[in-house]
Amino acid sequence: MKITDIKFAMLRVPLKTPFKTALRTVEKVEDVIVIVETDTGHVGYGEAPATAVITGDTHGSIIEAIKTMIKPKLIGEDIEDLNRITHLIQG
Repeated sequence: MKITDIKFAMLRVPLKTPFKTALRTVEKVEDVIVIVETDTGHVGYGEAPATAVITGDTHGSIIEAIKTMIKPKLIGEDIEDLNRITHLIQG
């Protein structure tokens, strides 16, 4: 089962009760959804939260990093070879 594409979407969900930290108040969840498609038609989903105040990551920087650095390494790779995929991403 080979990876054929990686796509993105946005998840925006308001929270019933905002939560506060020392750095911010969060009133809604806004995450990048990562969609991995395979040559067998299987689809996998993941999410990446942007926490600019903590890590410096924004929605744009997350998408750009995956599009330019990770996606080119993973297209054509066997999804079941987790050790290789992890090595490629970390490299």
